[in-house]
Amino acid sequence: MWRVLAARGFGGLTLRAVAGEMGATTGLVTHYFPSKRALVRHALEVLDRRSAGRPRPAEERVGQASGLVRLRAVLLDVLPLDGPGAANNRIWVGSWDVALADPELAAEHAARYRRARERMAGYVAEAQR
Repeated sequence: MWRVLAARGFGGLTLRAVAGEMGATTGLVTHYFPSKRALVRHALEVLDRRSAGRPRPAEERVGQASGLVRLRAVLLDVLPLDGPGAANNRIWVGSWDVALADPELAAEHAARYRRARERMAGYVAEAQR
């Protein structure tokens, strides 16, 4: 699924494309994802988990630093500065269109971005102090 997303975006994320990438039948994929919507929802959840769990090199370099040093590190870690980061960024940007087209997915996406803004607001407030 991830390779399909990186290569084709959400528009190209189909049950058939995922099956082809896996060398499996479409029937096997539909056993786990009965619809494209279910596949897209799963992709968004995986994207969120991967983003939350990915290594944060700039943050690791600053250790227990706080304030402006910490904020700068967090902002640097958001930037797509390497191949995997650029692929993740393309997928995130592509997810906006998909989420806007479906009210339930839009609500879930809004919640993800609200949590990210709340985290960032904490870093900004700390840097201002």
